[in-house]
Amino acid sequence: MNIEKLKEFAATIKHCGDYGELWVNEETKDVVWVAGDADFDIDEVDAGLCTSWDTILKGFKIDGVNSITIEAESGPGEEEGYIKLGKFGIDNWDEVSQFYKLKNKY
Repeated sequence: MNIEKLKEFAATIKHCGDYGELWVNEETKDVVWVAGDADFDIDEVDAGLCTSWDTILKGFKIDGVNSITIEAESGPGEEEGYIKLGKFGIDNWDEVSQFYKLKNKY
């Protein structure tokens, strides 16, 4: 499992600013991406403001990775053998909030 490639891809993920955490379990070769619960609103994805689940799953499909999980707002925790590699991605909250103001959703 190439940690640097995982980090490189994680840095490209657009999200609403909360979370964006990358966790790995090097023993089991499992990857967890922790996103905010608002990151996958279809309007945001369609507008190109947030990265889709499919794109995230495909992007983390790197040689040596056993499984990829996307969680909302809660990481797996170190007690489960995971290591938090940090917070990654493109914080797109300003653009997302402006998008909804223009659409009168907020």
